[in-house]
Amino acid sequence: MFKKVFQKSWGPNCLTGLRCILGVWIGVRLQEHMDLTLMTLFVCVILTDVLDGWWARSYHMTSKLGTVLDPLADKIMVISVVFGLVKRGVIPKWFLYLTLIKEITLVFGGLYGMHKQLPLNALRWGKVAMFGQCLLLVLAMSRILYPWYHIGYEVYIGCVTAIMMIAWITYLLRTKDMWHDKV
Repeated sequence: MFKKVFQKSWGPNCLTGLRCILGVWIGVRLQEHMDLTLMTLFVCVILTDVLDGWWARSYHMTSKLGTVLDPLADKIMVISVVFGLVKRGVIPKWFLYLTLIKEITLVFGGLYGMHKQLPLNALRWGKVAMFGQCLLLVLAMSRILYPWYHIGYEVYIGCVTAIMMIAWITYLLRTKDMWHDKV
């Protein structure tokens, strides 16, 4: 039964759309309420990012639409949840601003790359940054459920910020190099 479901070409893109919708819903819900169910749902939503990519590659269902929707859904999910956590006071506002700048420039860079027909492959630093951001968001949610403070949390925010900046700069440099190669 599972094999037939996994052979449906619409599956990975549906998971991506679900991640986007649930990410926004979680971000909005976080502003008013937080419980273990919401945090567990967020972890499941994060796992759909792994599952849809594995599904599309394993069953040879990668598509241009999927390569655009997947990172866009990630960005919408992360920004929505960061916004909700900033409203709750467990993530600093500057982190939201930095995330917005990074993600918006990457969206415009991706649109530019599509226009110039450049390859839109994810880079290792981008995947590491996404993992770090998601772990940070889960830790921040846990601070709402179980109030705790540790200097390591601030250090981790700094580490995630550094990794995000490395990923951002790497993407910018790659786009610049591709643009020069294409011209």
